Amino acid sequence: MKIKTLVVASALAATGVIGAVSQSASAGCGVSITVDNDLDRDVTVNWALSKVRISTWGAPWSTLGNYSTVVDPQSDDTNSDQETRAFNLNLGCNLNRRYKLYVSDSEGGSFYEYGPSSTGWTKDVTPFIRLNG
Repeated sequence: MKIKTLVVASALAATGVIGAVSQSASAGCGVSITVDNDLDRDVTVNWALSKVRISTWGAPWSTLGNYSTVVDPQSDDTNSDQETRAFNLNLGCNLNRRYKLYVSDSEGGSFYEYGPSSTGWTKDVTPFIRLNG
């Protein structure tokens, strides 16, 4: 009887763990990313080539969107050099994330801008990323 009880208890425990893992893995997270163009020329953020990933070892980069956004150059006008875009990530909100934005400028150059940095992580769902090439 003890063996049967142990097997049933183990099966229930495993089911609970699997349920908890699948629930957190499938939970989405809405984020609102603000980009700030600190350059003296227009830039375009290509969201289809921009990525996000979580800090779990070996986690792949995931695409953010499927369009581009032009951001005006830095000026004296309030917030004219900032654009905010919302995305629903297929990740939990309480996970460390790193953003890698693909940016091209009006002079034909391109670069990646990282948020919070190329080595840092954030759980912030409203990251502010400066584009300064």
